[in-house]
Amino acid sequence: MALTPERAELRHRLSELETGLGTARFTERPADSGVSAVVDGKGRLIEVRIEDAALRGAHPERIGPGIVTALAAARAKASTEAAARMAELTETAGGER
Repeated sequence: MALTPERAELRHRLSELETGLGTARFTERPADSGVSAVVDGKGRLIEVRIEDAALRGAHPERIGPGIVTALAAARAKASTEAAARMAELTETAGGER
């Protein structure tokens, strides 16, 4: 079954969305934790940063929970952005019918 021009365009735009989410970066750093997490637009972990001061500080036990908090917040940002982009795409596609 051949794709209609509209479906081919939608497939192309979905591919662009997928690529864009893969290259997008979202960073979160909880207050007073000395750590941050970076995820892509799909919520995949890219990087965890731990400041030297956090390792040498009086409360290194805060590092683990800080990482979890940072990662959850970064993933929430990524999810919100992905949903907004998908909504935009589906609104546009719905209007082309």
